[in-house]
Amino acid sequence: MPHRIQQVAVPLKALQRRRGTTIVEAMVAAALLITIMSMLVPVLTRSAEKRREIDEREQALAAVANLLEHAALPSSASRESLQPIADQCLQHTELTPEWKIVVTPEQSPSMNRVEATLSWQSRPHVRNSATLVRWYRGGTP
Repeated sequence: MPHRIQQVAVPLKALQRRRGTTIVEAMVAAALLITIMSMLVPVLTRSAEKRREIDEREQALAAVANLLEHAALPSSASRESLQPIADQCLQHTELTPEWKIVVTPEQSPSMNRVEATLSWQSRPHVRNSATLVRWYRGGTP
């Protein structure tokens, strides 16, 4: 007797391919995206804030170093002569600076100490500063 193949009755709905997503799948995907974004946004915000602070500090250090290079000139021997140069050093930056320039003749007449401090306010109630000190030979810085 030959083997008969039995046909199984399969509902028509089961044969149709499902298209799209269900509302539950869409809501799960949305919840995952919201969770990921809620963790990612604060990290990116802090990273941008740190980058801005680093940029401000680099600008300030460059300005102080530039001022001390000018102090090496024989004509720039006093705080009064360095102040206009200090203001000019930050002409193209976004900092709102306060300069403190101290020229100290030391015990030995052949050495002078020039200390330049630039402080600025980056956020409310937060004040940053950059200080460089340089020693110069000779009677002038």
